Amino acid sequence: FHATNWAYGAQYMELDLGGYGTPTAVRDLYPAAFSLVNIADDWGPWTKKLEVRIDQARARRAGVTSQDVAVSLQSGMSGLTVTEYREGDKIIPVMLRSVAADRQDVDKIASMNVYSQASGRSVPLEQLADIEMVWQASKILRRDALRMVTVGGRLAPG
Repeated sequence: FHATNWAYGAQYMELDLGGYGTPTAVRDLYPAAFSLVNIADDWGPWTKKLEVRIDQARARRAGVTSQDVAVSLQSGMSGLTVTEYREGDKIIPVMLRSVAADRQDVDKIASMNVYSQASGRSVPLEQLADIEMVWQASKILRRDALRMVTVGGRLAPG
């Protein structure tokens, strides 16, 4: 990452950082280098993301494909339309999905069964994949296809 623009005022300093990859390391070093407090950036608040990394060797041994995992997660988390109910002129989709409490608990998601289309058996997700809750920026701004972040802060007294 490199600095593309910076502004300096009597009490405030701001720096535009841009490049490939993730600028969080540079963003975290910037305040210490300039003795800043009340640091803010324009990527917004960080949000949680469920990261499922399928171990292909374990999945093959269990007879499960990545598509089987994707379909099982989709139906368990967001829901899968299994049929439609017609009432008068209204068509109401009938959804199959886990209860809300199970969709918000990482341990229950890990124990969610993955159905194998080929063998017809179910295998717990935790046997096929590593599951982790990670934090990520809620938005990533770009300029000329480069990731950009503007970091600013108030200059520390002294």
